[in-house]
Amino acid sequence: DGTGSVNGPEAMGGQVVPVGAEATGGNQSVGGTEAMAGTAPPTEGTQPPGLEQMVYELFSDTGSFHQDPSWSFSPDVRMERVQVALQTELQSSARLPKMDERHLRRIYEHTFPSNVLSPVLAYLHEQTGEWIYVFSFEIRALEASEKLHRDPEAIRHCQKGNQFYVQQIGEKELVSWRWNGHWYTAISNHKGSELIALLQ
Repeated sequence: DGTGSVNGPEAMGGQVVPVGAEATGGNQSVGGTEAMAGTAPPTEGTQPPGLEQMVYELFSDTGSFHQDPSWSFSPDVRMERVQVALQTELQSSARLPKMDERHLRRIYEHTFPSNVLSPVLAYLHEQTGEWIYVFSFEIRALEASEKLHRDPEAIRHCQKGNQFYVQQIGEKELVSWRWNGHWYTAISNHKGSELIALLQ
């Protein structure tokens, strides 16, 4: 009917070609937006992991997310249907990034500490076979949580929708930004600047 299909859980798939990441510092300009970069080693010892560290640990070196998706989509699905699914099924008002809509393939649900529920939008970059995972959080829920903390530098830098923060953890570069009352953190095997360009 031209609206595309929305299906239940399916097995993970897709070939992944890892891309190396380099540590960067200072402000960067990416496609007319402002990006700041920082570095952080993986959390060790008894220090509670931050939100970015938790996202990093959920993403494997093979580029997969070890959960069954709540929904899977065909390339011709209408984004209006996806937005309705987010609102009605997950009670989430998260907005979809301006990324090529045809690349959205799956939505996962993941519960973080303090019972903070995050829809995880999974995009398949067909040119490279890479999966891109975008975690969405309500900022009010993050601020009310005593166990889920964002990088303070990211909070300070990301005040408007065109401001991104790139943080390197291990060999991955995570990208965070705020938009319409939500906080987004994306991870993939792309470099941070490449990921920001795709998200726009």
